[in-house]
Amino acid sequence: MEIKYGRADQKIKINKMRNKKNTFPYQDYESIPAWKILGQAIEELERNKDLIIQTDKRYIIGFILKEFVKNGIVELNQTNQP
Repeated sequence: MEIKYGRADQKIKINKMRNKKNTFPYQDYESIPAWKILGQAIEELERNKDLIIQTDKRYIIGFILKEFVKNGIVELNQTNQP
């Protein structure tokens, strides 16, 4: 999106979103085996009414896994293998 301010030769470009539309920021973490385990744990906490979620669970799981990877607890290149 381009918006003109002031003189005709002055232009300021505004980027509304840093990520491309419809991209999921934690997509790289979905293949980590802990993704499924965290999802099940969060669902159990919700069922027991110990936790109330107000956002998409995928964002919660993704954020937690991102922090685990950052702190060396989990490796990003893990995959779901039998």
